[in-house]
Amino acid sequence: GEGNLLVSDKEPGPELDLALLSGRLWADLAEELGEAFEYEAKGGVVVAATPEGLTALETFAAGQRAAGVEA
Repeated sequence: GEGNLLVSDKEPGPELDLALLSGRLWADLAEELGEAFEYEAKGGVVVAATPEGLTALETFAAGQRAAGVEA
């Protein structure tokens, strides 16, 4: 099956910390196992439809950056 490790929907805190750690561990495992392991890190895009929505997304993104999320 297809597994997903989502970071973009998490507020700073334990759940985001765990998702970031999981991402690092999966990437390390993929590097260690090479072609015997399939791992593809992907990103996403969130679009604001209103100025208020943009402000909320900017605040959310700032919190994620402060917690260690990289674009």
